[in-house]
Amino acid sequence: MSGFETVPEQHEAKRLLAAALQEGPAHAYLFHGPAGVGKRELARRFAAELLGDHARVERGTHPDLYLLEPLGEQIRIDDVRELRRDLHMRPFEAERRVYLVFGADSLNGSDRCPRRSVRAASSCPSGACRSPPCDRRSTSTPPSSARRS
Repeated sequence: MSGFETVPEQHEAKRLLAAALQEGPAHAYLFHGPAGVGKRELARRFAAELLGDHARVERGTHPDLYLLEPLGEQIRIDDVRELRRDLHMRPFEAERRVYLVFGADSLNGSDRCPRRSVRAASSCPSGACRSPPCDRRSTSTPPSSARRS
């Protein structure tokens, strides 16, 4: 568990992530829980382990790390579309690319459909970023209680 020792508590989460590193990671992970339990830090440490470069992941400068965070209160659909385009990129240095989406519950769509915009944006990573965004199905995102770590 080399990169996880300094993360307080979360023994089961650290055990599962260490096992994933040994056995081969899945394509996606969802870190959820109340604010302040260390989700963000644990996700960054896991990314650092996957990419093998702790210093550049901590600085957010690793070329195979993609960070998507809310700007203010929401993540705009244009930012999700940009992430989706980036998903087709091959790794630059590491064996894989790692995408960290913080505040996934704050995904927001275009102003064309304000009541259903969260559904439009949240379904975007799975391939539903087409016009118009209001006719897309919902994809589950973490509840607002899991919003910030």
